[in-house]
Amino acid sequence: GRAMDGGQQMLVPIAAVKQKKGKSVVELQDKDGATKAQVVKTGPALADKVAVLSGLQVGDVVVYD
Repeated sequence: GRAMDGGQQMLVPIAAVKQKKGKSVVELQDKDGATKAQVVKTGPALADKVAVLSGLQVGDVVVYD
C-alpha cells in the first residue's frame, strides 16, 4: 500500500481498481491493518494508473495485489 498525497486528483494503479456490480471499487487499509471496500469514481487512465475523481480521502492507503 501507499499513502495518498494531496493532489487535485489521486492516481492509483489500474490493478487496484476492481469492478463489482458495475461500480469501481478499491480496497483501503485502516490503521489497524483491516481492509474495507470503497466505491470510487474513476477518470482517465494514464499508462498503468487511473485517476480517482471521488471516493478517496487524503491519507487513505489503497491496497492491491
